[in-house]
Amino acid sequence: MLHSLGFLLALTPIVSFLVIARQLRRIPAWRRLGTWLLVASPLTMVLTVLYFATFDPQAAGTNSGVAGLTERLLLVELQAGIVAMGWLAFRRPRPVALGHQ
Repeated sequence: MLHSLGFLLALTPIVSFLVIARQLRRIPAWRRLGTWLLVASPLTMVLTVLYFATFDPQAAGTNSGVAGLTERLLLVELQAGIVAMGWLAFRRPRPVALGHQ
């Protein structure tokens, strides 16, 4: 049960990718990442639906089925988005706040 709860918490990027994308698209240097995050949000939702559609507890208990594969695809996609944000934040200078130069 705790594993499932943790998995559901990992799905918050469906909304947070949208919110972050809207903010990043306003900054010219970050516009491309913002666009990718706009794509990542619905992709996360599609992969989540695919995971729940393929999950079968009986098959999981016998180590068969494809739910583990779809779960890993989802988690790799989530981690790729977070890594991309971190990498770009590390490599690019911070944007100057308007009015604070």
